[in-house]
Amino acid sequence: MKKFLSIALFMLVSLAIVRADDATNAVPTLPPLPIKVTFRKAVLGSGYVLTITSKADDTLSLKVTLTNPTFAKQKIYDLHIDSKTVKEIGHLQGWSFASGDTAEFYSIGYAEKKLIFNPEQ
Repeated sequence: MKKFLSIALFMLVSLAIVRADDATNAVPTLPPLPIKVTFRKAVLGSGYVLTITSKADDTLSLKVTLTNPTFAKQKIYDLHIDSKTVKEIGHLQGWSFASGDTAEFYSIGYAEKKLIFNPEQ
């Protein structure tokens, strides 16, 4: 009986240590970025324009990384978007979107967002 109690106590302590370790290593879930992203055909120039609409209550600092995997080209934009306003990135800002281009969005305190441009969707 004494051996059984020792084993049971050992198992309980081990379980408590594992649960405590899981709690300290847990990755916090970040809220989604408060943005709406769409594409439209460029009025001036070629290609498409990326449209970012802020749904945040305050100014949103946003890093946007655009990548063209075909030509191994990449450009990073640091944007500050006022509450409920729109920013665009297209030919006039130095990027003409082509099928397969990726757009990655980062802002402190929010989950990252990644899109792959496909004009046929």
